[in-house]
Amino acid sequence: MGPCGGGWYRFTGRAEGDFAPASCGVEQRRSALAPGRWTWLRQVHGADVVVVEAPGAGAGTVADASTTTTTIAAPPPPPADGEAVARIVIPKIGVDKIVVSGVGRRDLQK
Repeated sequence: MGPCGGGWYRFTGRAEGDFAPASCGVEQRRSALAPGRWTWLRQVHGADVVVVEAPGAGAGTVADASTTTTTIAAPPPPPADGEAVARIVIPKIGVDKIVVSGVGRRDLQK
């Protein structure tokens, strides 16, 4: 569980491959990360949010984001490039940065 009982966290990178719905072998890569049916979106920037109430619900919906209130749904769709995904705060050295999707290790080292 997370530090406050909030959940499990897993980060992926290039080694895990492409999770785009049309990419070759995507089902195998998804299953290796989290078995079960996944929700994926035809992501467009806007105000539409899909509420996922069961594994795979809303798959293929045109929306900007998804949310769930259940613990049985597979991980949410990956964020679009440019979306905030983490905040790095290291007060001792004055770091307070937002990490966005699509940023690589080389970008973080700058």
